[in-house]
Amino acid sequence: MVAADTPLKPADAFPKAEVEASLRKELIAAAKMEAELRGASWPADAAAQGAVSLRMDSLVVVGTLCAVEPILGFELSGSVVRAGGYKSVDQAVGHLIPGLEGEWRKRKGRGS
Repeated sequence: MVAADTPLKPADAFPKAEVEASLRKELIAAAKMEAELRGASWPADAAAQGAVSLRMDSLVVVGTLCAVEPILGFELSGSVVRAGGYKSVDQAVGHLIPGLEGEWRKRKGRGS
């Protein structure tokens, strides 16, 4: 039984929090690896990691999309990634989430 104050989430709602958490985790891992290759320092604070100014190549970002495909239930096209990449994890997430939600709506045929 669900408590009266627990909001119900429709089964067809875009799983934004789960997608964002998974995507952010993959992007931070990729950004950290890039920083290490460049000999740059990497912050311990999660918020700072998302804001680090570090070029994220679009091909690297496309590779991280596979982490959210099981959550969404379908394969993603690289077309949701901006050509030329991003300047930070936060910028990538901010751009990708609306595009991923758009793909979700197209595939699922309903809103949240």
